[in-house]
Amino acid sequence: MRFLKFRGADGLMLSCIDYGGEGGTPVLLMHGAAAHSRWWDFTAPALAQRYHMLALDRRGHGDSQWAEAGHYEIEDYAADTHAVIGNWGLGKPFLVAHSGGGLPSIMYAALHPENVRGLVLMETRPVYDEEMVARMRTRQERPPRTFASLEEARASFRLTPPTVGAPPEMVEHLAGHSFRRLPDGRWINKLDRRTGRRLHTFDGIHWMTRVSCPVLVVRAGRTTMVQPHASERLAAAAARGSLIEIPNAEHQVILDSTQEVIRILREFMAQHG
Repeated sequence: MRFLKFRGADGLMLSCIDYGGEGGTPVLLMHGAAAHSRWWDFTAPALAQRYHMLALDRRGHGDSQWAEAGHYEIEDYAADTHAVIGNWGLGKPFLVAHSGGGLPSIMYAALHPENVRGLVLMETRPVYDEEMVARMRTRQERPPRTFASLEEARASFRLTPPTVGAPPEMVEHLAGHSFRRLPDGRWINKLDRRTGRRLHTFDGIHWMTRVSCPVLVVRAGRTTMVQPHASERLAAAAARGSLIEIPNAEHQVILDSTQEVIRILREFMAQHG
């Protein structure tokens, strides 16, 4: 595992994990909202035997730089994706996105079809409506909590929604990578709470109709975050779309059903690689 740095669309420094597999077809993994690249620690290594696996910390998340001007729109994330892929010299990747990483990936695949080999969307909500946007904007209104120690910070860590099959060690692993130390010695979550401040409504179905590469939509059978008909609409809107369900998983599908996710990704990429 190596840690790389890329420049984003407006010069922000973006952190990226390279899990290995140099020389293979590149795969760029995109985490969800309020998450970070280490969500992929349980799936990426198993695929690095054949593929060059990389996971990006999106701006304002993980170890990537915060956008001090508060630019965290879907368009900004898509532009960062273009900046990374356009400058990494690795060739055309598969894009694999979980949850909130999906809409920027759809937009990017629509705008730059020549740069995307295939697109996998796991538990992606296809439309951000007014209600969703209002809920995400309220996050910045709550001041971030700080903690006296890393142990106290890790003990506060919660997944929303909770997993239904992931072992506790997975959650503890994520917690250990979710906080940074402040100059005064206290600890704070790495997430910039302003990521939802300027979010606007967005129709991913519209953008999906412009995506020409193969698309796989993955739905968790026990999800409480994405309605079944929404996943179906998303897959149907793609010119080359398909849908698969992982039955015994909640929204955190890459944690709940790690081996099944690995199998699905391996099959999809072998088919379209």
